[in-house]
Amino acid sequence: MKQLLAYMLLASMSWAAQAATVLLDDSQSQVLNPQLALQWRSISPSKGDHQVIGSTRVQIRLNTQAHIGQTGRIYMALPAQAGSVVNVQWQTQGIFINGQVLSGSRALVWQGKITQSLLEDVMSISLQTDGRMLQSQQALRVHFEWDVQ
Repeated sequence: MKQLLAYMLLASMSWAAQAATVLLDDSQSQVLNPQLALQWRSISPSKGDHQVIGSTRVQIRLNTQAHIGQTGRIYMALPAQAGSVVNVQWQTQGIFINGQVLSGSRALVWQGKITQSLLEDVMSISLQTDGRMLQSQQALRVHFEWDVQ
């Protein structure tokens, strides 16, 4: 009986932790140079280095109106990409934290108490992936998650 109660308690704690993650509205964000030009990292990709690299800048605008007064963390999540691992690195202008994320995971971009309805910053983003796995007109989609503490 004790084991069953312990299992039920762990299951409910796990559910509560998951319930504390909320998708943030980033619909006001804007890619500042939407045509991402990828290039081979190596002059001769046929010699084993098949990585392609590219960069862009994005004006990130996160609607945090519903979370004013709450303390927590904001993560940038990069869903798994079909057939390849994508490595995204970014530098910010100071509101968000500089960082890196691999496809299929998320990384911390901000933490603290929300005091305003919109958090915004410009991210200079660079990405790297295996060029053999790219399809034409492939989109890189990220989203932002709010974890209440």
